[in-house]
Amino acid sequence: MIEGGKVHSVEIVAKGISKSHAITWLVDHVSVDYHQVYTVGDSQNDLEMLTDFNGRKMPNADAVIKRAIGQTTPTVSKVIESILKKS
Repeated sequence: MIEGGKVHSVEIVAKGISKSHAITWLVDHVSVDYHQVYTVGDSQNDLEMLTDFNGRKMPNADAVIKRAIGQTTPTVSKVIESILKKS
């Protein structure tokens, strides 16, 4: 990914593989309900997992993520705390 002329990161993955694909495999492998999975992200490479699972965006998220994902969390720990409060 190149933004503003600066290279922030480069990701090389096999075709058809994504973070969401990996999470889906794991969830199926350990027999967890998809509705129990929460994801947190800030970059375009997180979009699929954020939309496939209970996604939360970070305040510094890319514009694409900010438009696509409704809920924002200040930190990952806040998501974990909210999940534990529901239990």
